[in-house]
Amino acid sequence: MLRKRKDNEDIYSLELSGTKMSRQGRKRTPFMIITVIIFAVVVGFYFFTFTSSTLNLDNTESKTNQSIPKYDSSYIRGSSPQGAVDKTYTQSNEVLDSCATFDHGDTTPVAGLDSVFNCNSEYGKCKWYFPARFFDKSCGIGRDYTGHIDILKDLHQKRLLWLDGPPIVLPWASITPNVIAHQFRKEPFPTHNISMTHVHKTGGTSLVLAFSSILNKRAKGKRHLVYQPPRSRSKVQTNTNSTNNRSYNAASSFLNGAVKYRSKWGPYDHTLFAVIRDPAERFISAIGQATGAYGSAGNGIGDQLRQECVKGTTSETLSCFVDLVQNNGTLIEVHFTPMVYEISFATMWKDIPVAVFPFEEVPTLMNELGANPDSKKKDGHAKGKLLELL
Repeated sequence: MLRKRKDNEDIYSLELSGTKMSRQGRKRTPFMIITVIIFAVVVGFYFFTFTSSTLNLDNTESKTNQSIPKYDSSYIRGSSPQGAVDKTYTQSNEVLDSCATFDHGDTTPVAGLDSVFNCNSEYGKCKWYFPARFFDKSCGIGRDYTGHIDILKDLHQKRLLWLDGPPIVLPWASITPNVIAHQFRKEPFPTHNISMTHVHKTGGTSLVLAFSSILNKRAKGKRHLVYQPPRSRSKVQTNTNSTNNRSYNAASSFLNGAVKYRSKWGPYDHTLFAVIRDPAERFISAIGQATGAYGSAGNGIGDQLRQECVKGTTSETLSCFVDLVQNNGTLIEVHFTPMVYEISFATMWKDIPVAVFPFEEVPTLMNELGANPDSKKKDGHAKGKLLELL
């Protein structure tokens, strides 16, 4: 049962970092709703922006912040407010100084490689991202949100994460010039090993199918399973270790071979990529998906979401879904989960590089996998659940 927020209740929301927002007597406008959506998913912007420039997030406040020390109540009562601020500022600066030499990951490209996967190069269409370093509890850019990562790990361990959701997979393909190119690709394929972590609502389904298709064109590869969410209608075995089974261990070993793009490939080397999109657009797209679109009809909460949040106007419907995600957290449905968390989960918290592509480059990636660049398994612009709802 999706719970409703009580008056003045302090809601712990994975998206809003525990922020309490009182809405009594407030009349929402469409602009206010979109503003709340963007704020709710702003953490998704941090890691992509960081790959091109260093961000200063030391002033970000979060109730799950583990890098800024907590003060006991006697100190707060015995000092002036300014004194508490001064002490916090001093200790925050100490953290900043200690992190001055922290290695956020090597983002330099390989010279002489004209591939879209050679991130940060003239030809690269991506940026390098290191999930484990981003969420380093001491100096990572996303250290304020490591409490959310701990919750994600705990739910996964107990097999209570994303119940009835789609499987979390890592498709990969070893491609050579011998692979048959499709009619849209004039040049032969290069030699490289490519894999993907499927970030939901970013064109991932089309890309996963493209990986499967290229295996029928002389490419070698496999689809690794990281996690299969349990079915809520069956008895959930919470004592089952979800991180100690054959598929998980195989995927873990596979991820150990993730490397930055290169010209020569070892037998276990592969470059892992992910796609991200504008968080506000993704959130709106996720509404239609979570309420029962293709691939989510059996998620267990689609009917409930429609009954609770389908209103008479677009403004009211969007407003209800913003409230719903704030009150229940983003883990009620995988399509609402922030992209940065999805990537960290799928890479099993390992210190490996990920080539992050913007959503606009999905056609480019489809072409690299020998598929029709214009093919869309889930077309967000076509008439479907979201338009029916709104």
